[in-house]
Amino acid sequence: MSSITPLKKYELKIDANVLTCSITLQEYSKAKLISSQSATNIVSGVGGESISFKAEGADYISAIVSMTYADSSKPTKTITSVCNICLILVANNPFVWQVTGTYAQGDNTTIFLPGTVSGNDPSEHQSGTIEVRIPTEVNNPNVAPSSAKVLRPSQVYVVDFDATKKTLLVRGNSPLGPEATGGGQLIDFQNLEEAIVTACKSAGISNTWSSNYELYDVSLLSAAEEYIWANEYNSFGGSGAAPKTDEQWIPTDLFKLPGLDASSSAKGTWSRWNVQPDKIGTVLSDLVKMLKKGMAKNTTENLKIYYIHCASGHDRTGMVSACYLASKALDKNPVSAKIDTEVDKAYVMGTTLLKQPTTGGDIVATCYDWTGGAVSATKSRCFPVLNSGYTTTLLKALSLLNANKSSYSLDAKAKAKTLVNETTPKSYVVEDYPFMEIL
Repeated sequence: MSSITPLKKYELKIDANVLTCSITLQEYSKAKLISSQSATNIVSGVGGESISFKAEGADYISAIVSMTYADSSKPTKTITSVCNICLILVANNPFVWQVTGTYAQGDNTTIFLPGTVSGNDPSEHQSGTIEVRIPTEVNNPNVAPSSAKVLRPSQVYVVDFDATKKTLLVRGNSPLGPEATGGGQLIDFQNLEEAIVTACKSAGISNTWSSNYELYDVSLLSAAEEYIWANEYNSFGGSGAAPKTDEQWIPTDLFKLPGLDASSSAKGTWSRWNVQPDKIGTVLSDLVKMLKKGMAKNTTENLKIYYIHCASGHDRTGMVSACYLASKALDKNPVSAKIDTEVDKAYVMGTTLLKQPTTGGDIVATCYDWTGGAVSATKSRCFPVLNSGYTTTLLKALSLLNANKSSYSLDAKAKAKTLVNETTPKSYVVEDYPFMEIL
Protein backbone atom coordinates (compact mmCIF):
# COMPACT_ATOMS: atom_id res chain seq x y z
CA MET A 1 0.00 0.00 0.00
CA SER A 2 1.23 3.46 -0.82
CA SER A 3 1.94 6.13 1.76
CA ILE A 4 0.80 8.81 -0.70
CA THR A 5 -2.30 10.66 0.47
CA PRO A 6 -3.65 12.47 -2.61
CA LEU A 7 -6.93 14.33 -3.00
CA LYS A 8 -9.11 13.20 -5.89
CA LYS A 9 -12.33 14.60 -7.29
CA TYR A 10 -15.18 12.40 -8.42
CA GLU A 11 -18.46 13.16 -10.13
CA LEU A 12 -21.56 11.03 -9.69
CA LYS A 13 -23.51 11.48 -12.94
CA ILE A 14 -27.02 10.08 -12.57
CA ASP A 15 -28.96 8.94 -15.62
CA ALA A 16 -32.16 10.92 -16.19
CA ASN A 17 -34.26 7.73 -16.01
CA VAL A 18 -32.99 6.86 -12.54
CA LEU A 19 -35.36 7.84 -9.72
CA THR A 20 -32.92 8.16 -6.83
CA CYS A 21 -29.27 7.35 -6.30
CA SER A 22 -26.94 7.32 -3.31
CA ILE A 23 -23.34 6.35 -2.74
CA THR A 24 -22.30 5.14 0.70
CA LEU A 25 -18.56 5.14 1.30
CA GLN A 26 -16.65 2.79 3.56
CA GLU A 27 -13.50 4.60 4.65
CA TYR A 28 -10.33 2.53 5.16
CA SER A 29 -7.14 3.51 6.98
CA LYS A 30 -7.20 7.31 6.97
CA ALA A 31 -9.38 7.72 3.91
CA LYS A 32 -11.97 10.47 4.15
CA LEU A 33 -14.90 11.65 2.09
CA ILE A 34 -14.99 15.41 1.57
CA SER A 35 -18.40 16.63 0.44
CA SER A 36 -20.10 19.98 0.59
CA GLN A 37 -23.40 18.19 0.33
CA SER A 38 -23.24 16.22 3.54
CA ALA A 39 -21.15 15.75 6.65
CA THR A 40 -21.79 12.00 6.52
CA ASN A 41 -20.24 9.38 4.28
CA ILE A 42 -23.28 9.37 1.97
CA VAL A 43 -23.96 11.54 -1.08
CA SER A 44 -27.25 11.25 -2.95
CA GLY A 45 -29.32 12.76 -5.71
CA VAL A 46 -32.09 12.19 -8.27
CA GLY A 47 -32.13 11.39 -11.97
CA GLY A 48 -30.37 13.89 -14.19
CA GLU A 49 -28.22 15.36 -11.44
CA SER A 50 -24.44 15.43 -11.24
CA ILE A 51 -22.92 15.41 -7.77
CA SER A 52 -19.27 16.24 -7.17
CA PHE A 53 -17.32 15.10 -4.13
CA LYS A 54 -13.71 14.59 -3.10
CA ALA A 55 -11.84 11.90 -1.23
CA GLU A 56 -8.39 11.94 0.32
CA GLY A 57 -6.09 10.43 2.88
CA ALA A 58 -5.29 6.84 1.88
CA ASP A 59 -5.13 4.35 -0.94
CA TYR A 60 -8.80 3.74 -1.61
CA ILE A 61 -12.38 3.98 -0.41
CA SER A 62 -14.89 1.22 -1.02
CA ALA A 63 -18.38 2.40 -1.96
CA ILE A 64 -21.83 0.93 -2.45
CA VAL A 65 -23.79 2.70 -5.16
CA SER A 66 -27.52 2.06 -4.79
CA MET A 67 -30.34 3.37 -6.91
CA THR A 68 -34.04 2.97 -7.56
CA TYR A 69 -35.72 2.94 -10.93
CA ALA A 70 -39.15 2.18 -12.36
CA ASP A 71 -39.92 -1.29 -13.64
CA SER A 72 -40.93 -0.77 -17.31
CA SER A 73 -43.46 -3.61 -17.16
CA LYS A 74 -45.02 -2.26 -13.96
CA PRO A 75 -44.76 1.55 -14.00
CA THR A 76 -46.02 1.88 -10.44
CA LYS A 77 -43.26 -0.34 -9.07
CA THR A 78 -39.67 0.68 -8.28
CA ILE A 79 -36.69 -1.64 -7.98
CA THR A 80 -33.49 -1.10 -6.03
CA SER A 81 -30.15 -2.04 -7.57
CA VAL A 82 -26.71 -1.93 -5.94
CA CYS A 83 -23.09 -2.41 -6.91
CA ASN A 84 -19.73 -1.87 -5.22
CA ILE A 85 -16.95 0.29 -6.58
CA CYS A 86 -13.52 1.19 -5.31
CA LEU A 87 -12.32 4.80 -5.43
CA ILE A 88 -8.59 4.70 -6.18
CA LEU A 89 -6.60 7.41 -4.38
CA VAL A 90 -3.05 6.31 -5.18
CA ALA A 91 -1.50 8.94 -7.41
CA ASN A 92 0.34 6.67 -9.83
CA ASN A 93 -2.50 4.22 -10.54
CA PRO A 94 -3.53 4.00 -14.22
CA PHE A 95 -7.19 4.09 -13.26
CA VAL A 96 -9.34 6.23 -10.97
CA TRP A 97 -12.12 3.89 -9.88
CA GLN A 98 -13.02 0.27 -10.36
CA VAL A 99 -16.10 -1.93 -10.16
CA THR A 100 -15.40 -4.46 -7.40
CA GLY A 101 -18.81 -6.07 -6.94
CA THR A 102 -19.95 -9.32 -8.52
CA TYR A 103 -23.40 -10.72 -9.18
CA ALA A 104 -22.84 -13.57 -6.72
CA GLN A 105 -22.20 -11.04 -3.95
CA GLY A 106 -25.46 -9.21 -4.47
CA ASP A 107 -24.12 -6.66 -6.95
CA ASN A 108 -25.53 -5.59 -10.31
CA THR A 109 -22.53 -4.38 -12.30
CA THR A 110 -24.64 -3.39 -15.32
CA ILE A 111 -25.47 -0.05 -13.69
CA PHE A 112 -21.97 1.05 -14.78
CA LEU A 113 -20.41 1.42 -18.21
CA PRO A 114 -17.54 -0.91 -19.18
CA GLY A 115 -14.11 0.22 -18.07
CA THR A 116 -11.91 2.64 -20.00
CA VAL A 117 -8.40 1.25 -19.46
CA SER A 118 -7.43 -0.31 -22.78
CA GLY A 119 -6.02 -3.81 -22.52
CA ASN A 120 -6.53 -4.13 -18.75
CA ASP A 121 -9.35 -5.17 -16.47
CA PRO A 122 -12.68 -4.01 -18.03
CA SER A 123 -13.86 -2.97 -14.58
CA GLU A 124 -11.25 -0.18 -14.41
CA HIS A 125 -12.06 3.44 -15.27
CA GLN A 126 -9.65 6.26 -16.09
CA SER A 127 -12.29 8.97 -15.79
CA GLY A 128 -13.34 10.35 -12.41
CA THR A 129 -16.93 10.49 -13.65
CA ILE A 130 -19.08 7.66 -12.31
CA GLU A 131 -22.07 7.22 -14.62
CA VAL A 132 -25.00 5.51 -12.93
CA ARG A 133 -27.46 3.88 -15.34
CA ILE A 134 -30.60 1.82 -15.11
CA PRO A 135 -29.24 -1.74 -15.16
CA THR A 136 -29.75 -3.98 -18.14
CA GLU A 137 -30.00 -6.97 -15.79
CA VAL A 138 -33.30 -6.30 -14.02
CA ASN A 139 -33.36 -9.47 -11.92
CA ASN A 140 -31.24 -8.26 -9.06
CA PRO A 141 -29.68 -10.99 -6.92
CA ASN A 142 -31.56 -11.59 -3.69
CA VAL A 143 -28.51 -11.43 -1.42
CA ALA A 144 -26.90 -8.66 0.58
CA PRO A 145 -24.37 -6.49 -1.27
CA SER A 146 -20.74 -6.78 -0.31
CA SER A 147 -17.58 -4.90 -1.16
CA ALA A 148 -15.57 -7.95 -0.09
CA LYS A 149 -16.27 -11.63 -0.43
CA VAL A 150 -18.91 -13.23 1.80
CA LEU A 151 -18.44 -16.69 3.36
CA ARG A 152 -19.66 -19.53 1.16
CA PRO A 153 -20.38 -22.46 3.52
CA SER A 154 -20.17 -24.99 0.67
CA GLN A 155 -16.46 -24.13 0.27
CA VAL A 156 -15.60 -24.81 3.93
CA TYR A 157 -13.73 -28.12 3.98
CA VAL A 158 -11.68 -30.13 6.49
CA VAL A 159 -8.04 -30.43 5.42
CA ASP A 160 -6.62 -32.23 8.47
CA PHE A 161 -7.63 -33.41 11.93
CA ASP A 162 -5.74 -34.80 14.93
CA ALA A 163 -8.07 -36.36 17.48
CA THR A 164 -5.31 -36.77 20.07
CA LYS A 165 -4.10 -33.19 19.88
CA LYS A 166 -7.65 -31.83 19.32
CA THR A 167 -6.47 -29.78 16.36
CA LEU A 168 -8.39 -29.07 13.19
CA LEU A 169 -7.28 -27.47 9.90
CA VAL A 170 -10.10 -26.11 7.75
CA ARG A 171 -10.02 -24.28 4.42
CA GLY A 172 -12.59 -21.89 2.99
CA ASN A 173 -13.07 -18.47 1.47
CA SER A 174 -13.28 -15.06 3.14
CA PRO A 175 -15.26 -15.55 6.38
CA LEU A 176 -16.96 -12.13 6.28
CA GLY A 177 -20.69 -11.67 6.64
CA PRO A 178 -22.87 -9.28 4.60
CA GLU A 179 -21.99 -5.61 4.59
CA ALA A 180 -23.87 -3.57 7.18
CA THR A 181 -25.98 -0.57 6.31
CA GLY A 182 -23.67 2.42 6.16
CA GLY A 183 -20.59 0.27 5.62
CA GLY A 184 -18.50 -2.13 7.64
CA GLN A 185 -18.33 -5.87 7.10
CA LEU A 186 -17.42 -8.15 9.99
CA ILE A 187 -17.04 -11.89 10.34
CA ASP A 188 -20.28 -13.67 11.10
CA PHE A 189 -18.76 -16.08 13.63
CA GLN A 190 -22.02 -17.98 14.04
CA ASN A 191 -22.23 -18.63 10.30
CA LEU A 192 -18.57 -19.64 10.20
CA GLU A 193 -19.00 -21.98 13.16
CA GLU A 194 -22.01 -23.66 11.55
CA ALA A 195 -20.07 -24.11 8.30
CA ILE A 196 -17.15 -25.71 10.16
CA VAL A 197 -19.52 -28.00 12.10
CA THR A 198 -21.11 -29.10 8.81
CA ALA A 199 -17.67 -29.75 7.31
CA CYS A 200 -16.75 -31.84 10.36
CA LYS A 201 -19.94 -33.89 10.03
CA SER A 202 -19.12 -34.54 6.37
CA ALA A 203 -15.67 -35.70 7.44
CA GLY A 204 -17.11 -38.04 10.08
CA ILE A 205 -15.60 -36.19 13.08
CA SER A 206 -18.65 -34.39 14.48
CA ASN A 207 -18.45 -36.31 17.77
CA THR A 208 -15.26 -34.41 18.63
CA TRP A 209 -16.81 -30.96 18.25
CA SER A 210 -16.66 -28.56 21.19
CA SER A 211 -18.24 -25.11 21.28
CA ASN A 212 -15.39 -23.92 23.53
CA TYR A 213 -12.78 -23.75 20.81
CA GLU A 214 -9.86 -21.55 19.83
CA LEU A 215 -10.05 -20.09 16.32
CA TYR A 216 -6.86 -19.11 14.47
CA ASP A 217 -7.90 -17.18 11.37
CA VAL A 218 -5.10 -17.20 8.76
CA SER A 219 -5.71 -14.70 5.95
CA LEU A 220 -3.70 -15.51 2.82
CA LEU A 221 -4.02 -11.96 1.55
CA SER A 222 -1.81 -9.26 0.10
CA ALA A 223 -1.40 -5.74 1.44
CA ALA A 224 -3.62 -4.51 -1.41
CA GLU A 225 -6.55 -6.54 -0.06
CA GLU A 226 -7.01 -4.41 3.02
CA TYR A 227 -10.69 -4.14 2.17
CA ILE A 228 -10.95 -7.76 3.35
CA TRP A 229 -8.39 -8.17 6.12
CA ALA A 230 -9.09 -4.79 7.76
CA ASN A 231 -12.60 -6.09 8.36
CA GLU A 232 -11.17 -9.27 9.86
CA TYR A 233 -8.92 -7.21 12.11
CA ASN A 234 -11.98 -5.29 13.33
CA SER A 235 -13.84 -8.58 13.83
CA PHE A 236 -11.22 -9.65 16.37
CA GLY A 237 -11.59 -6.48 18.43
CA GLY A 238 -9.20 -4.26 16.48
CA SER A 239 -9.79 -0.52 16.29
CA GLY A 240 -8.36 2.22 14.13
CA ALA A 241 -6.19 1.48 11.13
CA ALA A 242 -5.37 -2.20 10.71
CA PRO A 243 -1.65 -2.89 11.21
CA LYS A 244 0.11 -3.86 8.00
CA THR A 245 2.49 -6.26 9.72
CA ASP A 246 2.66 -9.76 8.29
CA GLU A 247 2.77 -13.14 10.01
CA GLN A 248 1.86 -11.96 13.51
CA TRP A 249 -1.12 -12.97 15.64
CA ILE A 250 -3.44 -10.06 16.42
CA PRO A 251 -4.48 -9.80 19.17
CA THR A 252 -1.74 -11.66 21.01
CA ASP A 253 -4.26 -12.64 23.70
CA LEU A 254 -7.24 -14.62 22.41
CA PHE A 255 -10.35 -12.48 21.83
CA LYS A 256 -13.82 -13.73 22.86
CA LEU A 257 -15.73 -14.25 19.64
CA PRO A 258 -18.94 -12.21 19.43
CA GLY A 259 -22.31 -13.31 18.10
CA LEU A 260 -22.17 -16.92 19.32
CA ASP A 261 -24.45 -18.76 21.70
CA ALA A 262 -24.37 -17.32 25.21
CA SER A 263 -22.94 -20.57 26.59
CA SER A 264 -19.97 -20.48 24.21
CA SER A 265 -16.57 -19.34 25.43
CA ALA A 266 -14.93 -19.59 22.00
CA LYS A 267 -11.99 -17.27 21.49
CA GLY A 268 -9.78 -16.43 18.56
CA THR A 269 -7.03 -14.44 16.91
CA TRP A 270 -6.02 -13.47 13.39
CA SER A 271 -2.90 -13.36 11.23
CA ARG A 272 -2.11 -12.36 7.65
CA TRP A 273 0.31 -14.21 5.38
CA ASN A 274 0.93 -12.84 1.89
CA VAL A 275 1.53 -16.10 0.01
CA GLN A 276 1.16 -14.68 -3.47
CA PRO A 277 3.15 -16.84 -5.91
CA ASP A 278 6.82 -15.91 -5.54
CA LYS A 279 8.47 -18.84 -7.39
CA ILE A 280 10.77 -19.27 -4.39
CA GLY A 281 8.27 -20.53 -1.85
CA THR A 282 9.84 -19.11 1.30
CA VAL A 283 6.69 -17.49 2.75
CA LEU A 284 4.64 -20.55 1.85
CA SER A 285 7.17 -22.94 3.42
CA ASP A 286 7.30 -20.83 6.60
CA LEU A 287 3.49 -20.85 6.82
CA VAL A 288 3.32 -24.62 6.33
CA LYS A 289 5.92 -25.07 9.10
CA MET A 290 3.75 -22.94 11.40
CA LEU A 291 0.60 -24.91 10.54
CA LYS A 292 2.33 -28.26 11.05
CA LYS A 293 3.72 -27.14 14.39
CA GLY A 294 0.35 -25.80 15.51
CA MET A 295 -1.49 -28.96 14.46
CA ALA A 296 1.02 -31.11 16.37
CA LYS A 297 0.70 -29.19 19.64
CA ASN A 298 -2.23 -28.10 21.77
CA THR A 299 -1.61 -26.91 25.31
CA THR A 300 -5.30 -26.60 26.24
CA GLU A 301 -8.30 -28.90 26.46
CA ASN A 302 -10.14 -26.77 23.92
CA LEU A 303 -10.45 -27.70 20.27
CA LYS A 304 -7.89 -25.69 18.29
CA ILE A 305 -9.06 -24.65 14.79
CA TYR A 306 -6.91 -23.17 12.05
CA TYR A 307 -9.09 -21.57 9.36
CA ILE A 308 -7.06 -20.77 6.24
CA HIS A 309 -8.52 -18.69 3.45
CA CYS A 310 -7.74 -16.17 0.73
CA ALA A 311 -10.48 -14.03 -0.86
CA SER A 312 -12.31 -16.61 -2.96
CA GLY A 313 -10.87 -19.75 -1.33
CA HIS A 314 -9.50 -21.04 -4.65
CA ASP A 315 -5.89 -20.39 -5.63
CA ARG A 316 -3.85 -19.43 -2.58
CA THR A 317 -5.98 -21.53 -0.22
CA GLY A 318 -5.60 -24.59 -2.43
CA MET A 319 -1.85 -23.99 -2.78
CA VAL A 320 -1.39 -23.85 1.01
CA SER A 321 -3.63 -26.88 1.66
CA ALA A 322 -1.84 -28.98 -0.94
CA CYS A 323 1.62 -27.93 0.23
CA TYR A 324 0.72 -28.72 3.85
CA LEU A 325 -0.57 -32.21 2.98
CA ALA A 326 2.33 -32.97 0.65
CA SER A 327 4.87 -31.95 3.28
CA LYS A 328 3.20 -34.19 5.86
CA ALA A 329 3.21 -37.09 3.42
CA LEU A 330 6.92 -36.60 2.73
CA ASP A 331 7.63 -36.44 6.47
CA LYS A 332 6.19 -39.93 6.80
CA ASN A 333 7.94 -41.33 3.73
CA PRO A 334 11.11 -39.25 3.20
CA VAL A 335 12.86 -41.80 0.98
CA SER A 336 9.87 -43.48 -0.62
CA ALA A 337 10.21 -44.58 -4.23
CA LYS A 338 6.73 -43.16 -4.74
CA ILE A 339 7.48 -39.62 -3.60
CA ASP A 340 6.02 -37.96 -6.70
CA THR A 341 2.88 -40.08 -6.45
CA GLU A 342 2.44 -38.99 -2.84
CA VAL A 343 2.83 -35.35 -3.88
CA ASP A 344 0.28 -35.88 -6.67
CA LYS A 345 -2.22 -37.35 -4.25
CA ALA A 346 -1.65 -34.61 -1.68
CA TYR A 347 -2.20 -32.00 -4.40
CA VAL A 348 -5.51 -33.61 -5.29
CA MET A 349 -6.55 -33.72 -1.62
CA GLY A 350 -5.50 -30.12 -1.06
CA THR A 351 -7.60 -28.88 -3.96
CA THR A 352 -10.71 -30.89 -3.07
CA LEU A 353 -13.98 -29.46 -1.73
CA LEU A 354 -17.33 -30.86 -0.75
CA LYS A 355 -19.60 -31.54 -3.71
CA GLN A 356 -20.34 -28.23 -5.41
CA PRO A 357 -23.66 -27.53 -7.13
CA THR A 358 -22.25 -26.42 -10.50
CA THR A 359 -19.07 -26.29 -12.53
CA GLY A 360 -17.72 -22.80 -13.13
CA GLY A 361 -14.46 -20.91 -13.19
CA ASP A 362 -11.86 -22.99 -11.35
CA ILE A 363 -14.43 -25.34 -9.78
CA VAL A 364 -15.17 -28.71 -11.37
CA ALA A 365 -18.28 -30.19 -9.78
CA THR A 366 -18.24 -33.67 -11.33
CA CYS A 367 -15.05 -35.60 -10.54
CA TYR A 368 -13.92 -39.20 -10.48
CA ASP A 369 -12.47 -41.28 -7.68
CA TRP A 370 -8.66 -41.38 -7.85
CA THR A 371 -8.58 -45.14 -7.25
CA GLY A 372 -11.85 -46.65 -8.42
CA GLY A 373 -12.70 -44.38 -11.32
CA ALA A 374 -16.38 -43.95 -10.44
CA VAL A 375 -18.04 -40.53 -10.29
CA SER A 376 -17.74 -39.07 -6.78
CA ALA A 377 -21.04 -38.32 -5.08
CA THR A 378 -19.47 -36.24 -2.31
CA LYS A 379 -16.42 -34.37 -3.62
CA SER A 380 -15.52 -31.69 -6.19
CA ARG A 381 -12.24 -30.00 -7.17
CA CYS A 382 -11.19 -26.36 -6.97
CA PHE A 383 -8.13 -25.77 -9.17
CA PRO A 384 -5.59 -22.97 -8.81
CA VAL A 385 -5.42 -20.82 -11.93
CA LEU A 386 -3.24 -22.47 -14.58
CA ASN A 387 0.13 -20.91 -15.45
CA SER A 388 -0.15 -18.45 -12.57
CA GLY A 389 2.83 -19.51 -10.46
CA TYR A 390 0.82 -21.32 -7.77
CA THR A 391 2.07 -24.77 -8.74
CA THR A 392 5.66 -23.54 -9.11
CA THR A 393 5.53 -21.90 -5.67
CA LEU A 394 4.08 -25.06 -4.11
CA LEU A 395 6.82 -27.30 -5.52
CA LYS A 396 9.57 -24.84 -4.59
CA ALA A 397 8.21 -24.69 -1.02
CA LEU A 398 8.27 -28.50 -0.84
CA SER A 399 11.95 -28.46 -1.76
CA LEU A 400 12.57 -26.12 1.18
CA LEU A 401 10.42 -28.16 3.56
CA ASN A 402 11.58 -31.64 2.54
CA ALA A 403 15.04 -31.40 1.04
CA ASN A 404 15.50 -35.12 0.37
CA LYS A 405 14.87 -34.36 -3.30
CA SER A 406 16.03 -31.36 -5.31
CA SER A 407 12.72 -30.89 -7.10
CA TYR A 408 9.19 -32.23 -7.22
CA SER A 409 6.62 -32.44 -9.99
CA LEU A 410 2.94 -33.16 -10.60
CA ASP A 411 1.64 -35.61 -13.17
CA ALA A 412 -1.12 -35.03 -15.70
CA LYS A 413 -3.68 -37.02 -13.74
CA ALA A 414 -3.31 -34.78 -10.67
CA LYS A 415 -3.62 -31.63 -12.78
CA ALA A 416 -6.37 -32.90 -15.10
CA LYS A 417 -9.21 -30.39 -15.27
CA THR A 418 -12.49 -31.25 -16.95
CA LEU A 419 -13.84 -28.28 -18.86
CA VAL A 420 -17.51 -27.46 -19.44
CA ASN A 421 -19.14 -29.86 -21.92
CA GLU A 422 -15.99 -31.95 -22.10
CA THR A 423 -15.63 -35.55 -20.89
CA THR A 424 -11.83 -35.77 -21.07
CA PRO A 425 -9.52 -35.16 -19.38
CA LYS A 426 -11.25 -36.22 -16.19
CA SER A 427 -10.79 -34.45 -12.87
CA TYR A 428 -10.04 -36.70 -9.91
CA VAL A 429 -10.67 -36.56 -6.17
CA VAL A 430 -9.61 -38.80 -3.30
CA GLU A 431 -12.70 -40.03 -1.48
CA ASP A 432 -11.07 -40.45 1.96
CA TYR A 433 -10.12 -37.41 3.98
CA PRO A 434 -6.33 -37.03 4.40
CA PHE A 435 -6.36 -37.95 8.09
CA MET A 436 -8.20 -41.21 7.32
CA GLU A 437 -5.31 -42.74 5.43
CA ILE A 438 -1.54 -42.75 5.41
CA LEU A 439 -0.28 -40.83 2.40
